[in-house]
Amino acid sequence: MRTRKLKLQYTEKLEALNAETASVWHESLVLKEVWDYAHGYRTGGQIDAPCELWMDKQLSKSQPLHSQSIQEVRRRYFKNRKGFRKKRKNGDEKAKAPYRDKKFQASVSP
Repeated sequence: MRTRKLKLQYTEKLEALNAETASVWHESLVLKEVWDYAHGYRTGGQIDAPCELWMDKQLSKSQPLHSQSIQEVRRRYFKNRKGFRKKRKNGDEKAKAPYRDKKFQASVSP
C-alpha cells in the first residue's frame, strides 16, 4: 500500500480536529493510568488487549470525534507502547513510554 502526503492549507476546522485528536490521546494516557492502578501496574502484551477494549468503551462516551477516529488514536497509543517495550527489550535505555500530552497529532497512515 502506498501512502502519499497531502499538504493542506491551514484552516480553523483542521486545527479543531487536531485538538480533538490530541484530547483523545490525553484521555488515553489518563485511562491507561486508571487501568494500571486498578490492576496492579502489570505490564505486558497480554495485559494490553483487555485494557484496549475497556478503553475503547470509555473513550467513545466522552469524545466528539467519530468512533473510527477515536479507535485509530487509541490504536496508535498502544502501538507506541509496544514499540517502547520492544526498544527497552533490545537495550535502548533512553526509550520512554508515551507520557506527554500532545498538542497536535501527526498524519495517520493505515
